[in-house]
Amino acid sequence: MDGSVHITQTSQAIPTESCKPHLSTVTSLRFFPSSRVLLTASSDFSLSILPAAPPETPSVPRDPITPARRFRGHTRGITSTGIISKGRNLLSASRDGTVRLWDVPSESQIRLMSSANGSCLPVLAMSAGEGSLHTGDADESTGAGIDPREVDTEDKVVFAALQDGTFEAFDLRTKRGVFRSPPPARVGKKVLQAIAYAPLEQLVATGSAGGIVIVYDTRALATPLTAFRRNTASVEDLAFIPLDAASFPLQEGAQVGDAPGVGLAIATEDGLPYVADVRPEGPGVRAELVGPDCDAVRAVRLVQTQEPEVWTAADDGAVRRYRVR
Repeated sequence: MDGSVHITQTSQAIPTESCKPHLSTVTSLRFFPSSRVLLTASSDFSLSILPAAPPETPSVPRDPITPARRFRGHTRGITSTGIISKGRNLLSASRDGTVRLWDVPSESQIRLMSSANGSCLPVLAMSAGEGSLHTGDADESTGAGIDPREVDTEDKVVFAALQDGTFEAFDLRTKRGVFRSPPPARVGKKVLQAIAYAPLEQLVATGSAGGIVIVYDTRALATPLTAFRRNTASVEDLAFIPLDAASFPLQEGAQVGDAPGVGLAIATEDGLPYVADVRPEGPGVRAELVGPDCDAVRAVRLVQTQEPEVWTAADDGAVRRYRVR
């Protein structure tokens, strides 16, 4: 790979700046809400915050970029990150079996949450957002409490995909695991590689190493809404997207109602990413995200612009953009 970036396979960009905030593979890259600061995470067990604002005078060389903040504490590679509210707090998930809440100004850990009731099963993916889960537990209000360094964590839920094929939900207000799905009959290809949470739609979806996608209603997590598999290729990433009659034109002869629906953009290891209907018409393939030539697609993201866009990143070194409408 030459490090170039391709947008919709038509343009090429040469890096104008670079830095090396980590000692090993960068596993997560996420912009803060301001779009001027970047959060990175790595298999070297650490997170870094980097300035991302362009130079005022592009032609004048700048000193090498150095991290503004570093966060250390994990004992195995970090697999996923999250930014709370405007970015005073961060979340990280790791193969050490923990989800950690961080304070940005002090570069300190606020709380550690262990997966699987303390068994610390590796967390392979994470998704967080606003919401609450009513599990019926009598001691639901107990927990670690709110730290003075926390900002806007009271109404947040974190969903973590675990290596044993289960997923777990943590309440950030109490810092407790409030739900864990039943284990699959056999693990193997059922290891969860991806998870996505859609707070407004009250849906959560998981994707496995065997290509199985399962969608749940967060108000009744014990019973899946639907499950489907296109083939046995591993699901690498998931993103909920809005669908209506104008979104991703249907194949000839297909029918769709006027009511808005919910879809999933699914990144797969076989290089055949696609969009599936989830509600109300699904499950079913709505569109092919064409472009990769049998190269694994590792990431998929929804960007909420005036016209929502889906972005993918693949092993061929390309980043591709697709218009939702």
